Formats: sequence, structure tokens, C-alpha cells
Amino acid sequence: MLDTLFACGWNKLPTATCLLSYSDVESCDHLFFRCSIAKGLWNRLEPLFVFSRASSSCSGLWGSWYHELSPCRKLPSMLIARIVLWQIWIARNNYMFNSVFISMPALLLKICYMYLSWIPTVPPKKMHRLEESIAAV
Repeated sequence: MLDTLFACGWNKLPTATCLLSYSDVESCDHLFFRCSIAKGLWNRLEPLFVFSRASSSCSGLWGSWYHELSPCRKLPSMLIARIVLWQIWIARNNYMFNSVFISMPALLLKICYMYLSWIPTVPPKKMHRLEESIAAV
């Protein structure tokens, strides 16, 4: 992240500020959970995937957040969490290296498309756990 690169002197940008929101230093937790873009994505996806609440940190996502999910929600929630993190990372790098900003509606569409495209990777015996989320998308 930019905070680490900046501290090591490897960041070629003049600042370690988040490129997506310009609101704080870009750290893992900021970029994926606290940035206004990330917060907006998580808030819009919560009702769709019936999260109890979105995590606010990387350690929380893979720890307490995951363990608090009901067994029937774990599979769709973890799929969508991985996709959200991946799409935020792609959007950040696309802006950083190509000066192309991806809007929140476009990110939401990419997330939903990727979610549906990953469905065939789910073992058939677990597919019933995704039916509700597939219908929601």
C-alpha cells in the first residue's frame, strides 16, 4: 500500500494519500474498508448479500466477521468479499497506472458480473447456499 511504500521511500507519488478518495493515507484497511468508495460498495452490497454488518478491517474480515456469519451465509459472503477486495484493487491500480477512474455504479456491475461468473466454480452440493444471492443479483 502507499503508506508502506511512502515510509520506505519507494512511492514515486508525491503523497501516500488514497487515490480513490483523497481522504486519508492509503493503508490496507483504509483502501478496502474505510475509503468512501469501499464503504459505499460494502453498504450497497450488505442488503443484497444479507451481511450482518460489513467489516472495517482486513483482520476483522477474515476473523470475527466471517465467524459471525450464519453457516448458510458463509459461502456467498466470502465469495463476494473476495470479489469486492479484488475489484477495489483493480480500480485503484487502473487509476494509479492508467489514470482511469471507475465509478461506483460501474464497480457494482463488475462485482455482480464477477460473482455470477464464479458460480460455476462452486461444487454442485453447495449450490443451494447461493440460490438466494444469485436471485438478488
